[in-house]
Amino acid sequence: MTVTDSELETPMSTTPQLNAVLKGLLPDAAVNKAFVTGNVSMNYGELHEAVARTRGLFARFHLVPGDRIALVTGMDIAVSQLYAACLMSGVVAVVIDPQASASEITVLLAKAKVSAVFADTAVIDRASTLQSDDTVPIVPVAPVGKTKTGFGLLIRKKAPAVSDGSYPGLLVDESPVNERPDFDNDAPAQMLFTSGTTSQPKGVVLSRKNLAAQLLTFESQYGYDANSRVGNHLPLHHTDGINQGPLLAMALGSTWIRPGAVDLQTLGDMLDLLQRERATHLITVPTVIAMFTRLPEVYDDSFSHSEFKFVSSTAAYLDEQIWRTVEARFNTLIVNSYGLTETVMEALYCGPDDDTRRHGTIGKPVDCQARLVGDDGVDVPVGAVGELWLRGDNIMTGYFELPDATAEVLTADGWLKTGDLATAVDGYYTIAGRKKNVIIRGGINVYPEDVNSVLVSSPAVAQAATVGIPDAFLGELVVSCVAPANLPANDSLVNELMALARVELADEKVPNRVLVMDALPHGPSGKIELAKVIQAATDALGGAVEGGSARDQVLAVAGKVFGQPVDVLSESSSSDSTEGWDSLSFLELIMGLERQFDMAIAPRDVMTLKTLNDAIGLVENR
Repeated sequence: MTVTDSELETPMSTTPQLNAVLKGLLPDAAVNKAFVTGNVSMNYGELHEAVARTRGLFARFHLVPGDRIALVTGMDIAVSQLYAACLMSGVVAVVIDPQASASEITVLLAKAKVSAVFADTAVIDRASTLQSDDTVPIVPVAPVGKTKTGFGLLIRKKAPAVSDGSYPGLLVDESPVNERPDFDNDAPAQMLFTSGTTSQPKGVVLSRKNLAAQLLTFESQYGYDANSRVGNHLPLHHTDGINQGPLLAMALGSTWIRPGAVDLQTLGDMLDLLQRERATHLITVPTVIAMFTRLPEVYDDSFSHSEFKFVSSTAAYLDEQIWRTVEARFNTLIVNSYGLTETVMEALYCGPDDDTRRHGTIGKPVDCQARLVGDDGVDVPVGAVGELWLRGDNIMTGYFELPDATAEVLTADGWLKTGDLATAVDGYYTIAGRKKNVIIRGGINVYPEDVNSVLVSSPAVAQAATVGIPDAFLGELVVSCVAPANLPANDSLVNELMALARVELADEKVPNRVLVMDALPHGPSGKIELAKVIQAATDALGGAVEGGSARDQVLAVAGKVFGQPVDVLSESSSSDSTEGWDSLSFLELIMGLERQFDMAIAPRDVMTLKTLNDAIGLVENR
């Protein structure tokens, strides 16, 4: 798509506006107004006090602007307080998945070169690096309690302890810091990793300008203001979770509605919460939107209250049929968007205004510039496929201490090569494929190299190739094909590799399936032919379990879905007792049973399915 100079002159936010956004964080709001409500709660008065005392703790740790601290905790309030304190002190927040494996955490902390770590006790217990580190403060994070005394122990080796107690309990002894100094617009503010261990871990550095530009675009495009009550259940180690959750609320003085974990069985509870709290918006991912179609009819009016504006779909491809179906059934608007961690969050918007909205597309660029470029570096003609390039105030400063990797994706004149292929017609962009090697499962990026490296670490595996298989509900399934080191393959190899993956990888990266092949297909140059691997994986996934009673077939389907030996499953198997049974795999189980038995499982039955015995009963009584 040819782009003219005039088309590239997209209005950008002015420097004074950008400076004001983060300096004005936590505007003076009524002390009793809710900052976060739902699964956890805190008002703005409590948040102001906690942030000021956290800044006092930073001062005692001798943290200075530009220092990096790691946040490795599932405590939402703690992350919010620490993140706000970082932004007000000029300290860079490095947010890491608390469910990451010990090896992943070790690599990411080493890569980030942090000056302090705030981590859940469970994280400290399983990550030997944290236990042995004697160079930085390691602060345990505990749930917020009702008392004003500390919890546990502050670990700081080779230095005097600041106070007994874990965060945030130890803040009772801290002196508040309330000054709001000026920081350079281009100063780093946040670092999020786009990959884990074996592929080169890339720390995306986002500046204060990047964050401020994104917030200003949200205000203008989505109409967010102090009266917004935004539901957002996404994890805080992802940009759409932390920056469109607590940061958005703190910047506007609005309310963040935080549900608990969301899956098929708790989705109705989330919708009930949003209605009780009079939510104005819901931020979610396509997989959860697809789950809406599985809800009983009683939930059809979930977005009918007058304050509700729209559902925002982010992080992955939104199937057009599901998009239209959910909008029609729930009588609500779904706004689709496109972005990357490298663009803070969103860069292209499909709605809510009519000018950017067209079903099946990712809409149009807003407050940034877009172009489609061919392999020859020249803009492609209208309607042709090209790589999507973006430029604007929302583009990252680069990958932390990786100049070569940064130069591969950022041009000298500021264009970000997204690695996604797209077309553009009438100004509306549509994703057509992907150049970069990443699988998006349920809105989560999974890098095949991370998975392959873990699998080939087993002496029983000669080669591994991990691919994404399209799925209407999950976006893509993560399927790993392996060639054994010796033939015939051990019958238990799949189970052994799934167990290995669960130890070495974060839950979200564990393959949906591991398939054993005598040999992986190779081309004349010796490279693995991924197209043939994808075809073989697609064929294998399509096959039904053969024969046996209803019980045997249900257990066999569950074994494939959860990556478990059938002999460890039983009628009493549930999410509490079964490795691999999570919100996404539960959805897979439902769809697998429907395919196996050529049946439709009613939404009311989905909501009551707690054990495999419930599934067996559904099949036998169909």
